[in-house]
Amino acid sequence: MSIEKYTTAESFKKYGLIVIENVLSKSEVESARALIIRKVRLMNDAQRFISIREFCEDSELLNFLIKIQFNKKITSKLKEVIGENLHYVNDVDLQCNMFGVSGKASGYHRDCGSEQGYTQNKYLFSKDYCLGKVGLYLQDNTYELGGGIDLITKSQKDFKFFKGNSLFQLGYLNLIQKVRFFILKFTGNNKLFPIKAGSAVFFDSRLIHRSSPPHSIRLNEKECNAGRVDFETLPENYSKFALYWQAGSKKNCHEYLTNIMKRAVVEEFIGDGRKLNELLFTEILSYSFPDDYPNEYKKQARLNNLNIYSFPKQNSSIWKLAFQLYKK
Repeated sequence: MSIEKYTTAESFKKYGLIVIENVLSKSEVESARALIIRKVRLMNDAQRFISIREFCEDSELLNFLIKIQFNKKITSKLKEVIGENLHYVNDVDLQCNMFGVSGKASGYHRDCGSEQGYTQNKYLFSKDYCLGKVGLYLQDNTYELGGGIDLITKSQKDFKFFKGNSLFQLGYLNLIQKVRFFILKFTGNNKLFPIKAGSAVFFDSRLIHRSSPPHSIRLNEKECNAGRVDFETLPENYSKFALYWQAGSKKNCHEYLTNIMKRAVVEEFIGDGRKLNELLFTEILSYSFPDDYPNEYKKQARLNNLNIYSFPKQNSSIWKLAFQLYKK
């Protein structure tokens, strides 16, 4: 598959994604991988990713994050797609050897999946909707080892407007999604996107995708459910590291964080998040920009004229307390 047609701003609207090539050089990729491998060696076995807290508290990780998020190739392409209304959401994480490929759909999902079934979330069907995830990959995506994403181009167009009729919107969406997953099941579900190490993809949050599985390795049940694969199973030189964060218009970033707040309550306070000792959504909400960010990050955001969207300080204070209490 050639990715050239996915490198223009128009491809985001047409296909649901845009590729930003060669964000990092080969030597920069090697340096970043060496840094992350050092950090992963210090992780406990249950930890799967590096979160916003670790980026803000660790100067080496912070410098890596700044180098990526404020890279001119990335910011210029995102502004071509979103315009000067571009905002980053404060939900950055770096996934380490994670492959979520379980379930009936073999891991295929939409990032907006927790939002799409509710009639009040009409913004997902709006022609002006503009929110997606930026993924920066530190290895080539291959059939044998994975390393990137599989995706179904144009699947963001399943969100038909139907003149605002919620019944038609949800009915069509549910039907076409079932058809897509049925076809995947019986025609083979390998939709590997051949992204290269050091390149990035910005894809619509409504696009169907999954982590590309490492077909040369037999994953156990925990690993299929996005548990971290250890270095013994997947050696350091072949390990997968991917940096992700959300970007979009201010309006859609607000709607995204509002949904994150609901998920924090339902999935982390009521659900299994605390059992996993993993409060990702609560941690995201506990950070407010600019108050909780290091000075160098704030400086780079200002110099690059880039907006960081978060809830106000008074809101984050409540989530800080919740994070501290539930982590005990």
